[in-house]
Amino acid sequence: MNNTITEASVGVNFSYNLYNVGSDRAAIRQALSQVDLAKDLRDKACIDMRQTVQIAYNDIINITEQLPSLNAHRLSSDRVKSAYMDQFTIGERSLLDLLDSENEYYESSLFRGSVYP
Repeated sequence: MNNTITEASVGVNFSYNLYNVGSDRAAIRQALSQVDLAKDLRDKACIDMRQTVQIAYNDIINITEQLPSLNAHRLSSDRVKSAYMDQFTIGERSLLDLLDSENEYYESSLFRGSVYP
């Protein structure tokens, strides 16, 4: 038998800049903080959008339910305006009464016009 001794060496070179350790960690923390902030802003935007859509939907439902009574009020205001005009013509109503009835009719027509032209 042949006794041979083989020598081997293994080396690992590790280079680490001790001066950059703090700034590298700070940069990583800052980047993670910005990612968290972006996720929070995204989540808030989603929540705000859902709330806005829900409010708009509820408004549409409420206005749709109110339209018959609003239309009846508009028609009633039109009849009152016509009656006040007739009474003003014969001297039974004042100009202020006539203008009030015109204003009431105008306001009742405005809402209907803004929802459905």
